[in-house]
Amino acid sequence: MDRGTIVLDHYECKSSDHIVISTRKGFTLAEVYSGYSETYEGDTIYGDLHSYGFTDIFDEDGDEIGRLYIDDYMADEDDAMEWCYRK
Repeated sequence: MDRGTIVLDHYECKSSDHIVISTRKGFTLAEVYSGYSETYEGDTIYGDLHSYGFTDIFDEDGDEIGRLYIDDYMADEDDAMEWCYRK
């Protein structure tokens, strides 16, 4: 299970469901399908953040808190900014 921190949330990004997650392998670009209240900037989440498609996300206690669709992972900062602000 990967650990990530939300660095840009659905309020910050142009699209209301896009978020950017900082991980040890770069940035993960995702769409929130459920768990909006658990995916604010600064929140830490856990799950399979390094593969494409749907994934469940969990809090630090292992409780399921939502579901994401991973559009890209291991992205650089430029790709993350484009994902958030220009799409």
